[in-house]
Amino acid sequence: MLALLVAAAEVGNWGVLLRFVYQVPYGADDPLYNKDIGFYLFSLPAYILIKNWTMLALVLSALFAAVIYWVHGDIEYDSHRRSMPSTVIAHGSALLGLLFAVKAWSYGLDRYLLLYGDNGVVVGASYTDVHVGLPVLWLMIGLSVVAAFAAWANVRVRTCQLPAAAFLLVVIGSFVLSGVIPLLFLQFFVKPSELELERPYIERNIALTRQAYNLDQIAAKPFAAEQEA
Repeated sequence: MLALLVAAAEVGNWGVLLRFVYQVPYGADDPLYNKDIGFYLFSLPAYILIKNWTMLALVLSALFAAVIYWVHGDIEYDSHRRSMPSTVIAHGSALLGLLFAVKAWSYGLDRYLLLYGDNGVVVGASYTDVHVGLPVLWLMIGLSVVAAFAAWANVRVRTCQLPAAAFLLVVIGSFVLSGVIPLLFLQFFVKPSELELERPYIERNIALTRQAYNLDQIAAKPFAAEQEA
């Protein structure tokens, strides 16, 4: 049943896999990561698809396992009694560790998705994205890896406090690092001199847009304008 549910959600994405398998180099690199643009056309969509599929599979696995444990009476949760055997805690910790590991991979892919961001100036990586967003994503990768190993360590320890601490570490870190800090940096540092700071990224956007539409191959020639109708 789990396999059918996951497959039903992804069956329409066969084209993404074919483009990944038969991809060819684009022949030009992006200016931020120096990766061939073919990576963004063919590889990145497939990686995101696999990441989403893995997250869905893990969440559904955890839900199915919880239901089975509850039906068998291993999990009791009501106003009078709360109990969870150590084997259930170990199983949940193993799944949670895998979830954090996939989340770390997700943050790694988000580095490339900065190039798709619409920041109000141009569509692409902005000054804030490069100088704050990118380091923050590396920090979130580190926090997710730490949370994953903490959850896996709980397979042996088998306590509820360690997975809860790992979960809070990622959630609070994501809120502060990914939400609050970039917003404050944008408002108090970038906005006062936005045009100056964003100029290189605006120039990149214009140059690559012209290249995409072959407008960089147009030769401009002056001509004498006639005033008569």
